[in-house]
Amino acid sequence: MMLSFATILPIVGVRPMVLSWLFFSVLIVIIRNKSNWQKWRRLVPILFLFWVNMHASFPLGLIVLIFFLFCQFLRTKKLHWSNLGIVLACFAITFVNPYGWRIWHEVFVTMTQPEVHFMLAEWYYLIFVPYFPIWILTLLSSVLLFRYRKKFSLQEKILFLFLLVVGMQALRNIPYWVIFSIPLTIKAITMLSEE
Repeated sequence: MMLSFATILPIVGVRPMVLSWLFFSVLIVIIRNKSNWQKWRRLVPILFLFWVNMHASFPLGLIVLIFFLFCQFLRTKKLHWSNLGIVLACFAITFVNPYGWRIWHEVFVTMTQPEVHFMLAEWYYLIFVPYFPIWILTLLSSVLLFRYRKKFSLQEKILFLFLLVVGMQALRNIPYWVIFSIPLTIKAITMLSEE
């Protein structure tokens, strides 16, 4: 836990992005557990309403939600129309903000401007950041997840890699990977200690 805290320490501050981490954490708690999903899924669009009005990282949450439901569809071979309705409601509610549809334009422009990655420290590629807690946690989590790969679902492994790649593309995205990977890393450490 201390290593994960040290990893996000350079990015923490009084800023809207911290609220985005909270929204992402709530989303992960809801989608990771089947009973949580059944109980709380109708509130997920409300989560996105707050998220879109607090910080522009909400598309990452939408991607994770869509991926989760797609994996659920592949496992069960059943399309749950209510889940599709939740995704559509989450997408539609992202337009309920002071900028309307232009929020998506702003996200797209920010993500596709290569000069952003060299002008702002929080947008640096991870390879250019000599901050050792990030590299230690990345190495530790990756080795443990690989070691116990059969104990984790394909969905968890793909999201782990996806969020790691997103984090490597910009330092500001590392906390999303940390939030997702810490429970997996703790589970793997527990298995290692039991051996």
